Parts: sequence; structure tokens; C-alpha cells
Amino acid sequence: MMKNIIRKKYIKKLSALKDQNLIKVITGVRRSGKSTLLLQFQELLKATDPTVSIVSINLDDPAMRGISEMGWKALYDFIILQTKGNNRNYVFLDEIQNV
Repeated sequence: MMKNIIRKKYIKKLSALKDQNLIKVITGVRRSGKSTLLLQFQELLKATDPTVSIVSINLDDPAMRGISEMGWKALYDFIILQTKGNNRNYVFLDEIQNV
């Protein structure tokens, strides 16, 4: 098992932008730790506020292939079904280019 390195600089940047009404995009070369960074940030959100609702979708997952192939509207509808009305919702989309 590989060591999980906490990217403090990037977690700090994400935390600073956390509740701003902006879409955050993490880019980088393949295998650079983007997905791991997303998971680490999700863990921080849950640790900070256990009531948050996190919708995390990896569009490389074969279980999500149908939604990927149906396009953005199917993905949007799926996300809406997953969100919780009275909670703060965070949506994480990994491999969004597959849609």
C-alpha cells in the first residue's frame, strides 16, 4: 500500500474557497494525486462538520458508465437525487471529462 501524503498547500487552498459560489477544478498530469486530494478534502469536510452531505461520483467507475453515456442531464438529475435538502451539500466529480 502506498503512503498517503497530505497535500497541505492544496487542502488549505480548497478550504479557503470552500463555501464560495464557484466551481473548483483540480487539474494535473495523470497519477499526480488529484483523486486522493479530493478524498482527503472530503474527509476534512466530514471531520469539520459531520452533518455535511457529500456526493462523490467517480465517472471512471463502471457502475457510473450508464450515467456518463447518457450525458450531462442524466448526471445532473442523479446529483439532485443524491443531495439532501436541509444539509450543506458538496458535490465531487472525478473524471468529469467522461460525460
